[in-house]
Amino acid sequence: MTEFLITAVPNGTDGADGAFRNLMRAGSSSTNNFGELTKVEVPTLLVGTLDGLMTLSDELAKLDQSVESVVKKIDRAAADLSPGVALQINGGTADSFVQHFTWDYAKYPHRRSLRDLVNLVTGGVGNIDEEMKSLQLALAETVSGLNEIKRKKGGSCLVADLGEIITDSLLSKLQVRRATREHWERMRWEEETLS
Repeated sequence: MTEFLITAVPNGTDGADGAFRNLMRAGSSSTNNFGELTKVEVPTLLVGTLDGLMTLSDELAKLDQSVESVVKKIDRAAADLSPGVALQINGGTADSFVQHFTWDYAKYPHRRSLRDLVNLVTGGVGNIDEEMKSLQLALAETVSGLNEIKRKKGGSCLVADLGEIITDSLLSKLQVRRATREHWERMRWEEETLS
């Protein structure tokens, strides 16, 4: 996966487009090669007070670790289920998603406070983590059930279902008789004399 460096650049007097052009010009010189630059549009957000922003900064560090943990769990699970198949986000690669990022105004209204937006992200990540856990549990139960069926099919008659082993043709040849002790002893004697 490609690593991205995401930076926030003040707009200045030229606005967002002017700031991006200046950054492109500075990054494409022979002495400075910043690589491919992509402009990501983020709406103006309601910051609040400096104290609130500092508190939120600490919480964002924890949220970042939580999001990274959930993403790695999903990546590991996908790699275990489909090795060699890259995860997709909205039908595209992760790189494409980052490079063509657009703010989801319906899900994260930009007129809400930063605290509310962080709570929305935290709740969304928690929901995804819970869904992932329940899907992994369902998969484990399914695999366990499949292994049990394989064990019964390939195992000895002690664990196999006799209804699947004894067929109609075998039942027609099987005779059950009531016999006396003398009868069984005579049959055993006949067997011993024949062998």
